[in-house]
Amino acid sequence: ELHNSVPRKQSTQTTGDGTFTIQGVWVPDPADPKMNLIVQASGFAPQIQTVQCVVPTNIANFTLSKASIFRGRVMDESGNPLPNAAVRTDAGSDGLDKYKWLTHTDPEGRFEWDSAPPNSVLFWFEAPGFNLIRDLPLLPDGSEHEIKLTRKAGQ
Repeated sequence: ELHNSVPRKQSTQTTGDGTFTIQGVWVPDPADPKMNLIVQASGFAPQIQTVQCVVPTNIANFTLSKASIFRGRVMDESGNPLPNAAVRTDAGSDGLDKYKWLTHTDPEGRFEWDSAPPNSVLFWFEAPGFNLIRDLPLLPDGSEHEIKLTRKAGQ
């Protein structure tokens, strides 16, 4: 997936041989013609590359590595599971969504991402009637992270 330094985003999928093409790329600053390419595939760690867009056809090669596992459990303040809570990756302070992942917890409040990167990622957790948590850095290390959401006032 391609992310510019402005809100415009483009994405594509690879063909059977792993090649991809992104057409109509707009370079916001011709004096600094670079783009961040983000590649994600199930079972593999996401990868980001900065590509200099200096010719009509640029080539970017990605070699994806085995993914890390990110798992956890979302609960209320008393330790009760929160089913169907939203769990997603969050954008950084630069506004860049480095990873695109969203799921909902199971009836026991558990979730798992089997295609996580090996480094710390910002996450967002929310459930109806509870205060959301944003920009929480967690390491996808295979352990079960416990996330406790607090009830909104008056709920």
